[in-house]
Amino acid sequence: MSGISDQHYLLTDQYKNAANLNARRTVPAYFVGKEAESHPFTLESGAEELASWFAQVTLYRFDDELVVTEAEPLVAFALSGKVGCIITEEQIQALRAQVEQEIATHGAIHITKASGLFEASL
Repeated sequence: MSGISDQHYLLTDQYKNAANLNARRTVPAYFVGKEAESHPFTLESGAEELASWFAQVTLYRFDDELVVTEAEPLVAFALSGKVGCIITEEQIQALRAQVEQEIATHGAIHITKASGLFEASL
């Protein structure tokens, strides 16, 4: 059985490339440096990437979802990004109407969140 010092953990989700939960020196700079920007570390690619450096890699998935029952928080979130700088008031109203219609029809909008934890050992 391996000791805790032989265990290395990476946490990833759809928004971040990788967050090393141990000291950064334990994981090749590839995963935390500039190269990560052009070659993102994801749940889909992570096991294969880590297998180059570790003998055993296990992915623990944490599937979840947001259930949106009000239009305004979702519209505000959409406008908080780059889109908010380029969208017209008319387009905002159309977006709001579309979100309201979706909620009225289905009771809520379900947004899937996928995150996970890789456990890797030498």
